[in-house]
Amino acid sequence: MPAGLVAASHDQVFVTACDMPRLQLRAIRFVMDQLSGFDVAIPECGGFYQPLHACFRKTCLPAVNEALERDLDRVGSFFPKVKVNQFAEDKWSAIPGFETSLTNANTPESWKNFLNELSSERGDSNAPGLL
Repeated sequence: MPAGLVAASHDQVFVTACDMPRLQLRAIRFVMDQLSGFDVAIPECGGFYQPLHACFRKTCLPAVNEALERDLDRVGSFFPKVKVNQFAEDKWSAIPGFETSLTNANTPESWKNFLNELSSERGDSNAPGLL
C-alpha cells in the first residue's frame, strides 16, 4: 500500500485486494465520497472493517512509514495517527452491489465458484476456461 500511495498521481487512492474480482464502481465511489475531511475512509461489513476496500489520502504516508519502521504491518496499525472515517454497514448497505464488491476469490474453491457464477450470468455454460 505505501508504494501505491507514493506512486499515485492523485491525493486519494482506493486500495483493494487482488482477489476481489467483483468490485462495483458505485461502491468504490461511495467509499471515496466518505473521505471528505478524513485521511482514511474504511467501510465495515459483517462486523469487520474492510481495509482492502478503502480509500486513503497521501497524507497517510508519514504514519504508514512510521508504523512499518516499528514492524507494525497491519493496515490499521497507523490509524491512531490519522483522521479515519470508519463507517458502519448500515451507512452503505443501500448502495447497489456493496456486498458483491467485497466478494473475494482467494481459494481454489471460491475462484471456481466465481467462474461458475460469471458463466451463469453470461449464459455461457461452455465458455473456454470457465469451470
